[in-house]
Amino acid sequence: GVVAALAARLSVEAAPAVREAILDALLAIGSDEAVEELMVFLRSEDAALRTGAVAVLQQLPDPVSRHMQHLLADVDPDVRIMAIDILQTLPHPEAPSWLADLLQRERQVNVVGTAIDRLAEIGTEDMLPLLDDVRDHFADEPYIQFAIDTVVRRIRGGSGVA
Repeated sequence: GVVAALAARLSVEAAPAVREAILDALLAIGSDEAVEELMVFLRSEDAALRTGAVAVLQQLPDPVSRHMQHLLADVDPDVRIMAIDILQTLPHPEAPSWLADLLQRERQVNVVGTAIDRLAEIGTEDMLPLLDDVRDHFADEPYIQFAIDTVVRRIRGGSGVA
């Protein structure tokens, strides 16, 4: 019951130092239950609370990995973007595959842009055909075109050829 109690307190706590201590405690516990409770805060109206939850989730690759596909398919595009933010530093070998799966189905431009930005760091050559498909689908979105060019250059070793 300690995880539920910590999460309940976190949902109403206003003092930043206390919030930080609660988040640290949930990180130390690191259980599936802690991850599930933290995922609830991804929907919070409180930006600091969302950011704190993301920061803790980024440090729990094993329990978070069991929820990542669900987060990346959430009906709320903001939750999908935060899931990508979690992947920013989540050390998990499936991260490129999760992002590729997302890009195959995603039609919300902000989510696609965030996913492409993340692929700039972890994208692989086998993703180039997928990026071409995304480029075609978002042909009228200048930022998507720019972001894909950047990712393609990075994947190809900075050759300058997108």
